[in-house]
Amino acid sequence: MRFCLDGHHPLIGKCADKYYMGSLRPLFEKYRVTAYFSGHTHSLAVESAKDGQPVTYFLTGAGSKTDPPCEGNDWGAPDGTLGFLHTTLTEDKFTYEFVDATTANDPKVIYTGSLTPRP
Repeated sequence: MRFCLDGHHPLIGKCADKYYMGSLRPLFEKYRVTAYFSGHTHSLAVESAKDGQPVTYFLTGAGSKTDPPCEGNDWGAPDGTLGFLHTTLTEDKFTYEFVDATTANDPKVIYTGSLTPRP
């Protein structure tokens, strides 16, 4: 894992347009940030790294209330989903699971993925 950053405001899709947050994306790409984690918007989403964009952006702000999801993400939990992001970091891999905790007595993993270190 190269660099992981954590911030308050999301950089996913249309949510990056608020507060000029989108201007940070070129810096993250230039300095080869691997992942950026945020909250603020009360939803669960991920925008995966792809050609020309090496950063994976996570949004995990749905612990106590929900907002409509950000447009432009690769995956987002259905509107109204309460939940959180569970991560595991090892020497050779970073795995993540989005957990739907809307029914607290019966949480369910609703989306999973992994990242591997970049050269």
